[in-house]
Amino acid sequence: MEEFKQHYKQLIDESLLTQNKQQFLKKCNDFTDEVIKKDILPEDIVNIHKSYVTSLNLDKEQIFDTLDVLQEVVKGFGYSYRDYQKLVDKMQFHDKEIDLASRLQQTMLKTDIPQFDSIQIGVISVAAQKV
Repeated sequence: MEEFKQHYKQLIDESLLTQNKQQFLKKCNDFTDEVIKKDILPEDIVNIHKSYVTSLNLDKEQIFDTLDVLQEVVKGFGYSYRDYQKLVDKMQFHDKEIDLASRLQQTMLKTDIPQFDSIQIGVISVAAQKV
């Protein structure tokens, strides 16, 4: 976690000095990927940001510049969450389809067993868990 804090602080420092915003934003995106892999919460990032920016004694314009870093990093969490939500929605839809197919299969397998005096017929019907 300490290594992560240091890296984030370096990004903030660089944001105050950089002229090439596009290249810098690429660094922020790379950092976001790293943060998500390490399972660091967005709240932790905000807390680190607040404490570090407060310690720097910056003017209002500089503080706004540092917020670009925070915005880019937190944006990545939004994308990840949207991707996750799409997968959950697909799984729920798929589960409903599977449930419907399973009920149809059980309905189709329910038949009357013919009865004969000379023959005994036994039937076992097991519907698939998943179709």
